[in-house]
Amino acid sequence: MTPAKPNWQKILHWLSPLLLVSLVMHGLAMVIPVPDPEEVVEEPDIELPEPISVTELPPGIEPELEPVPEPVFVPAPPPPAVVTPPAPPPEPPPVVQLPVVELPPEPELPPEPEVDPKSEPEPEPETNFAPEPETAPSPTSGPVPLTYSERGTGSSATTKDLNDFIINVLPGFQLVFPESLDGTFLMDYSGEECVPGKSEVGGFIAIVVSEDGSVLAVKLLGSTGYPEINAWVERVLEPESTDPERDFFVSELFRWLADNNGVAVPEGETNAAYQFAFEVSLFESCEESPEQ
Repeated sequence: MTPAKPNWQKILHWLSPLLLVSLVMHGLAMVIPVPDPEEVVEEPDIELPEPISVTELPPGIEPELEPVPEPVFVPAPPPPAVVTPPAPPPEPPPVVQLPVVELPPEPELPPEPEVDPKSEPEPEPETNFAPEPETAPSPTSGPVPLTYSERGTGSSATTKDLNDFIINVLPGFQLVFPESLDGTFLMDYSGEECVPGKSEVGGFIAIVVSEDGSVLAVKLLGSTGYPEINAWVERVLEPESTDPERDFFVSELFRWLADNNGVAVPEGETNAAYQFAFEVSLFESCEESPEQ
């Protein structure tokens, strides 16, 4: 007789499904490794010492103080040398354009007589007589007529003389340009000469005066047309003149400058330069002479 085989289906039917789940979970717990719990080390309590407070040292004991280090002074480094750039070359002085001096219209000259070029002058007869010496006119013969000369007259000659005065005279007195004054300085001519048809002659003059009341330089601008009167005007005003009338005309000039300009020399200045018109009154014209 053969042994009976177990019936597995019946066995499984009787096992509960929950038992199967518990078995599976138990098997997994056995397979998966679990880390050991960390050991907690208890630190022993450390007792701190009580704070020490010192309120008073016993007599005879001095506290030891640490020496204070002395400050060390380090000299400052010398300042860097300053290199001054070379100065630029001086610029040339600006060119000063001289103003144009307006002059009064020139007097009209009488027309010269027309000369026929075909006519030849007749030869003078030769004489063997020696020429008689010229005799100077006597003091009682009346004024001597002056001859008009066009040399040095006109606006171009006046401008030329003014430029010469500015360039060659004024730099010696630290001046640049003469101030132009209105009005006319009047002068009485002391000579015995006369001008046909005129009782006065005028012109222009430039001067340099000082604060001490002296005239330092005189320049006639152009010509009056009469060289004798030109020389007389400069002679009675120029600084090195020995004319006995010079002191009188210099004082009259400073009085006229003060009346016309307020002051002869501005305050704070040593010298001053002016240009102005002048007029010379003659003693009498040639037509008024008794000899005429």
